[in-house]
Amino acid sequence: MRNIVILMLAVMLSACGGSTTRPDPIGQNNSAVNEQSVNESLGSESTVQVASDKQADQPFTIKQKATSAETVTGDFARSRLIAADFAATLSQIPETNPAVTILHTETPSSRFGELLLSALQGAGFDLRLGDKSSNKWLSYSAEQDAQPTLDNNPVFTFIVAAGDVKLKRSYEVDEYGVKPRGNMFVRGASAANLAVDDSIFSNARPKSVVAKNEAVENNDDSFFDQIAVTKQPELNAVPAQKPIEVTQAVVPELSIEQAATGIHNMYETMQSKYRDVFKNYEVIDSNVLVFADDSLVLGQENKDSIATIAAQFDPQTDVMSVIGCSHGSSKIENGNAYLANNRAIRVKNEFVTVGLNHTKVYEEGCWDENYFSKMPARGVLVQHRRIRG
Repeated sequence: MRNIVILMLAVMLSACGGSTTRPDPIGQNNSAVNEQSVNESLGSESTVQVASDKQADQPFTIKQKATSAETVTGDFARSRLIAADFAATLSQIPETNPAVTILHTETPSSRFGELLLSALQGAGFDLRLGDKSSNKWLSYSAEQDAQPTLDNNPVFTFIVAAGDVKLKRSYEVDEYGVKPRGNMFVRGASAANLAVDDSIFSNARPKSVVAKNEAVENNDDSFFDQIAVTKQPELNAVPAQKPIEVTQAVVPELSIEQAATGIHNMYETMQSKYRDVFKNYEVIDSNVLVFADDSLVLGQENKDSIATIAAQFDPQTDVMSVIGCSHGSSKIENGNAYLANNRAIRVKNEFVTVGLNHTKVYEEGCWDENYFSKMPARGVLVQHRRIRG
């Protein structure tokens, strides 16, 4: 189903008789960014210096055809990951707090543009049709770098601008997908306390080809300030200490006393408390995230699974059902209720961390001191639901 915002933008633009300037390779003219100062425009061919086997010290020139940026911006899988990367970073910046920021843009004409708008909307941004004179104008572009990698893979540099805040990052494209080639650069805002989570790229690649992070900071940048988002693989896309008061809502965990009273238990009712919501949705995928006995530790493997599940999420048509479970004996007093509900909360908060809107994730608990064959004994059942029709 097409993104609702995209359809509204298209209808409104058509009604207004709007037109766009010369389209760039990403499908949107980016007047807010001086692309020439970042990347020189490529022709149909670029020159690459290599050394021959016989004359290693005598480089010669070969012609390498430049891969069109449309091969990336028109590819769903690669564009989705890049869009998620920019949306996760932009949502952390105080100047573009999604809770209070309205972004104006024009109708996208590329898959990347559609996916970027979808990712931003999923992060909580209010997107509206406008023109380049609008406050907080959203623009984006992609250009191929002149120099490929040592493996001869093309590298593309993406720029996303939201008003005065501009982000830039390069990505290497290979047969397996796409991966960051360097750090995320920020202009127009401080990069302090920002973090990127590159696990979304690793999770989308075959495990046999996932290598250690080899990104090298680019310290020779004439357009962006010399500030790079620090790589911290242990941190999630939204760090625990945020530089703004409100981003995505995080559900507080329950104490043992709170979990003991007045909370809906799916085991007792044998139906979800969100049944009125879910009746319009069908389950398209189910996963069980396993926890250790009497534990609330999510663990890296479960975090990786959540990132993979979230990558398939369409905020316009989907919701996520998160059912925390604890069935059987527990060494914790009132442990089953405590564990079931807080496991669900931890999984929901992790979904929010990787970019889902908290209103799209429905958490609840299912617990009992007896074994229940229809639900996990110690884990969380995640059901990815999509609207019918």
